[in-house]
Amino acid sequence: MTTEGGMMKMGPIEGGLPLPAGQAVALAPGGNHIMLMELTQPLTDGETVPLTLSFAAAPAVTVQAQVRRVTPGGDGHHG
Repeated sequence: MTTEGGMMKMGPIEGGLPLPAGQAVALAPGGNHIMLMELTQPLTDGETVPLTLSFAAAPAVTVQAQVRRVTPGGDGHHG
């Protein structure tokens, strides 16, 4: 995230998210998180969707992610 003209702007992390061996890396609203772009259909609160995570030095892993409704003011986004 960067701030330009008083507005927060999100974008991809150049080179990807570092995942140091043996260390936990947290994903959370308002911090590092996965943003789904160009969805072909709406997501429904409570449904489970497959996400395939790609790594530079390991095979891809598909995980099941639960869709959760974002609560106003609780997601770290503004606007």
